[in-house]
Amino acid sequence: MIFNKSAITKSCLFFILSCYMFNMWLLSTNMWSVVRFVGVVLIVGLVVVLVRTTIVTWITVLVMLRFAGKRRRVLVVEGRKISGDVAMHLLKVLVKERSIVAVACATFLSSMAMVWVA
Repeated sequence: MIFNKSAITKSCLFFILSCYMFNMWLLSTNMWSVVRFVGVVLIVGLVVVLVRTTIVTWITVLVMLRFAGKRRRVLVVEGRKISGDVAMHLLKVLVKERSIVAVACATFLSSMAMVWVA
């Protein structure tokens, strides 16, 4: 049986989150600590997915440039430029597919929830 690493990561995060929420529900009357924890776990999970996606894209670009004929030393020297280009391309894709609205709304709502709780 072949396991997908991202599916395993998501399942593990969901299991830990579920156990924590159940324990907090049983042991505590203050549910705001659960909301904070859920927010932190979701943000950490999204950052993990973002980092993985960026690294895979960056490696793909490096491999394609290497096959196109660029030497390793040139790739090392241009590493920062390549990293910036990859990050800007990912942001352009977010804007193009209008996913930036979803990210902005989620960020705004989580920020407002944290301000309201604190």
